[in-house]
Amino acid sequence: MAVSVGALCLLSSGCAPPSTAAGLPDTLSVVLRTSGGELISVLVGLPRPGVDPVVRMSPGALAVDQGRVEVWMAGPQAAPDPQAAPDPQAVSEGPVQVELYDLRSGERVSTLLPGPVQLHSFTPGLAVASQGQGWFQLSSSGSTPTGAPPPAVADNVAEHPGPGVGLGARLVDGRFELRLPREEEQWTPLLVDIEHLIGLSWIDSSTLPPWQFRVLDDRFKQISLIRLSAGLAEFDGSLREWQDEQAIALRHPSQVLMGQSSWSGERDGAMGVAARRDPQGELVLAFRIRDDHWEPDRDALLVRWGEQELRIGLEPTLRQVGPGWEAEARLARAYERTVEVRIAAQGRLDHLPAGRSIPELMVELVDGDPGQPVTLLSSAPWPAALTLGSLLLEPDGPARPAPQ
Repeated sequence: MAVSVGALCLLSSGCAPPSTAAGLPDTLSVVLRTSGGELISVLVGLPRPGVDPVVRMSPGALAVDQGRVEVWMAGPQAAPDPQAAPDPQAVSEGPVQVELYDLRSGERVSTLLPGPVQLHSFTPGLAVASQGQGWFQLSSSGSTPTGAPPPAVADNVAEHPGPGVGLGARLVDGRFELRLPREEEQWTPLLVDIEHLIGLSWIDSSTLPPWQFRVLDDRFKQISLIRLSAGLAEFDGSLREWQDEQAIALRHPSQVLMGQSSWSGERDGAMGVAARRDPQGELVLAFRIRDDHWEPDRDALLVRWGEQELRIGLEPTLRQVGPGWEAEARLARAYERTVEVRIAAQGRLDHLPAGRSIPELMVELVDGDPGQPVTLLSSAPWPAALTLGSLLLEPDGPARPAPQ
């Protein structure tokens, strides 16, 4: 199961997503605590025929449908960093800054509670947190002691009416599973290594105002796992053998990490990427990149694989060579270029089956249009998020090397 923003055909003009069924939610908002103690919020774009689920994550807790609740682990003077991965140790060590923000009115209330504090459940605009042995309700009027907390999600199952068996979501044995409205009941694992389901909302995104989309795109970032495809690739600069390959696409506002104000959509800058082995067992990546203005001194492709960081120019030139890698860019059309990259795997792919994500691999597109701030599109918002994503998004658990 690919978790990406749809499928982009590498040698075509892309695949248009079909429309959703009238009256059904198209997005699921959940707040979860992982087995490692991380508090994360997840927006799931529900899958439809021809479109895989789109998973976007944010540290902390955000309620999306009517209001939102953010819980940050921060000291009295420390400002929360939305790009920083949450620190699970902070739950038991320091004060907790609690911020409530009503998306309808734009009102924001912030308070600081002495630790240890742990979020248990919420409904939009109201959270229930534990503080020592007591329970507190957190709302725009402050914190109020309360009795035993209500269940976060009753029986860890949430239903929504629809065709067939309707929509459903549940937490069972550490797996967060999704049920689509089909004639037969079938649950599909979406996230693993989950300890607690804190809150859940079904959303019809067509009811959200445009400015709210901008808020969500800024705070919820996609984590796109690059999976190893079956078959072999010959590194020759041509994408001939990749013609039918389905690629991870970078073309959504939630994948823009820098230069949001200067990025006007996928015609401005977008990219598709797929991965295979070559006959020698090395990693080969294929890219198709679109840009309405090519700037040789500013445009670049970035590949990060573990400790390796490659910066590859996009000018159609002779083959580029670096320590343990080589690349070749070619002109496909006036606004499109293809790039093939070969990286020495050093045994990192030896025991990785096809269909599994390649650990610690992320790609980025640097787009520098004339007179505009540089735009950065990325397959993951930060390396730690990629590690968390590979842990949560693999239904069979993260890929690990076979024992020697």
